[in-house]
Amino acid sequence: MSSIITEKTTANSIYSVGKRDKTDEEEKMLSEIANFISKIMIESDLNKIAKNTVNTIARLFHLNEMIITIWDDEINRFRILACYGYPADTEKEILNLEFTVDWISQVIPDRFHLDEDILFLSAEEIWEFEKMDEPDKVLKDLIEDVGDLTIDHPEVAYEPRESKDQWHELDFFEFIIRDYNGKPLGYLEINDSDDEKLPTMEELLLILTFVEITGIALESARMREKQSVAKERIDGLTSLMTQDLNRYYKDSVKALGMIQRPGVNETIGKQSIENLIRSTRESLAIIEKVGKLKEIESRSYLTSIGSDPLICLNKSAEDIKKKYPELRLNVQIKEKSFFTKCDPSIEDLFNACLETIISMKKKMNEEITIELVKKHAYKGVDEIDISFVAPDIDSITWHRLILDISSVDPKFGKLSFSSGLFNKYLMVFISRRYGGRVWVEESSVNFSGPKGALHVSLPIYEYE
Repeated sequence: MSSIITEKTTANSIYSVGKRDKTDEEEKMLSEIANFISKIMIESDLNKIAKNTVNTIARLFHLNEMIITIWDDEINRFRILACYGYPADTEKEILNLEFTVDWISQVIPDRFHLDEDILFLSAEEIWEFEKMDEPDKVLKDLIEDVGDLTIDHPEVAYEPRESKDQWHELDFFEFIIRDYNGKPLGYLEINDSDDEKLPTMEELLLILTFVEITGIALESARMREKQSVAKERIDGLTSLMTQDLNRYYKDSVKALGMIQRPGVNETIGKQSIENLIRSTRESLAIIEKVGKLKEIESRSYLTSIGSDPLICLNKSAEDIKKKYPELRLNVQIKEKSFFTKCDPSIEDLFNACLETIISMKKKMNEEITIELVKKHAYKGVDEIDISFVAPDIDSITWHRLILDISSVDPKFGKLSFSSGLFNKYLMVFISRRYGGRVWVEESSVNFSGPKGALHVSLPIYEYE
């Protein structure tokens, strides 16, 4: 339709830096890119980064009606970070919108791609698409999501294009925003231009340069935010755990005073010594947990080590059985070879799960059953579900576990935390860093048998 479709090229062909003298226009653009980098790379607010991006692109390329979104894993939605070119009241409405279709992770037909990360949906393509008996579902959802953002004047939406370079009411461009590892992060959408002319391929590739820089800036800001939140969380948890430590320290001082008191009888002296030993052990345990927490929290969030969780689970089970020789574990695998991308924290996850179940048990010799099941997803990636069941745990205890898990969920800034909740915190935190979750299944059955189960669900990736 437009010459845009046939003028495919690469960003490297825009400038031959170092091979020839650059024109004044090229020098100006390189200066703009350098200024853009210096502004947004130091910014920590995602919305300000996005706003700066749309303002810069609008000024340099005479474009308007733009939005920038980012995928939010917490709500499984695209959140709009910034928009440009809309009336103030409309802009407020747009900023409150959320889009549900994660099209950037799906396969879009090649005919819509001007570049790997640039999509152009023209009026003609949309007309043709609407006539299909079985249209592509991803494209259908994308077009529906864009909706009224694309159309200012519905009365001319289906009129023919006046010229090949005219921007039609139904035309829109999508630029995929990626993080520094190339993972889709969000997108920039452009719905109109000041002169109502379609941009050239060279202009689109230049816009993509700004989009690529924006992706790195957004991910850097998110990582700084995570590090900041993690530091606050560690400091807060350390403070709360120190309260326990102070209590045990006071108990130790009291016990020591009793031992040193002249004329203390043998029974009181013995009890005081036992209290001193217990308080010292508890204090050392808290110090160890704080150190463990800091070590796990400081590990990289971007994990890429391929592991079979079954191997890690077996290792955790062996370590736990050495600690509790009378413990009986029954591991059931419905399907072998589950591969997921994770770091050694997965062993800490399984240890925390087993320690939590053991702390809930009434009898140590009652068997714990661990079951691994692969769950196929209709959309998205498949999951491995690891369940921990012990028949001697009652319904009240399972329900209390639900409350404990919700109180230590790392997505909340303020935590109700003590050393007794340490393993539950680790379960929730580590599973989330792998893109998984921890949850409790409560049984509604009143007769004898398991009253509940602790579940850990983790995404499964192809082992590369």
